[in-house]
Amino acid sequence: MANNDSTRGSDSEPGPSSATVDFIADSASNPLALEIDWNTTDNDSAYGDEVSTYTSSITSSVMDFPEIEGRRYHAYRQGRYALPNDEEENERLDIHHALIYTAMEGRLFYAPIGQSPQRVLDIATGTGIWAMDFADEFPSAEVLGNDLSPTQPTLFVHQSLSSTMLTQDSVPPNLEFIVDDVEDEWGYEHQPFDFIHARFLAGAIRDWPKLMRQALDCTKPGGWVEFQDWDTFLYSADNSMPLDSAINRFHQMSGGAREAMGYSMCPGRHLQRWMTDAGFINISCTKILLPLGTWAKNRQAKKIGAYNLLQMQQGLEGILLGTLPHAKPRPWSKDEIMVFLADIRKDFQNPKIHGQYDL
Repeated sequence: MANNDSTRGSDSEPGPSSATVDFIADSASNPLALEIDWNTTDNDSAYGDEVSTYTSSITSSVMDFPEIEGRRYHAYRQGRYALPNDEEENERLDIHHALIYTAMEGRLFYAPIGQSPQRVLDIATGTGIWAMDFADEFPSAEVLGNDLSPTQPTLFVHQSLSSTMLTQDSVPPNLEFIVDDVEDEWGYEHQPFDFIHARFLAGAIRDWPKLMRQALDCTKPGGWVEFQDWDTFLYSADNSMPLDSAINRFHQMSGGAREAMGYSMCPGRHLQRWMTDAGFINISCTKILLPLGTWAKNRQAKKIGAYNLLQMQQGLEGILLGTLPHAKPRPWSKDEIMVFLADIRKDFQNPKIHGQYDL
């Protein structure tokens, strides 16, 4: 967590304006902290199923979604985000939310925001599931969620010159969604937030220092900002993942293609420095191990690993189709991508590979 020690327009001593950072350390310095279950088999499965399908009604300018090889992608600022925005991807995002909620032991956040936050922003809200859960838990808060894709549950549309506002009876009455690009100028300086939340922007942001400065400028003195992000490259602390594995090739090819376009795939390890440079204080970092698969012996770790494997398996095709057709120096064909996809999935389900991410 980090503080925005701002004295803007306040005669009193400002409290902490924090940003919570889920800090990612270099995997080489992180010892294996999960005991391996050597009885795990290829057929081990603890997978849950959480599926949620959303529909939206909004103007054609942001709903005219392009399709690439049968997958649907966002129309607003087309190409800014590599992953699809179709139902399959939305289901993956909701599974991902369940993964993080479980890993955080039933918490939506770590920041000590108190019981009555007034204005809250969820950056890149995705399906809006975190924002909806937060708005339900804190009815005192006016919650705003923004995203490039209008895939949140919506019926009513209100357009302004700068953004599109979405509301629906089925979402909490204190929650609104905006179609917006967080790398644009925000314009919230005169209506700052008590709490700003952002989760998993790896591969989606070009200018992280600017994003941090914008978050600082739009946070009230005494407010908090929480970033949860990671190094998207899987590693094995016991060196059980071969260097020539399909997983490593996946990171090199897909992640490398995105980085060549100017997007950071490993922001987690830099969050603390970026926040410090932006002017936040009282920065606190929490790290959580996220195993991939059910190889860990601990029951809770198995559950987390199963969620993680499920969402990664479901997201792989969209990641590859969103990056490798644009790879340099040679774009990949769909047939090549499908063969590669099968190889990666095989490695993901290999219980002898003890892969994990740091959150």
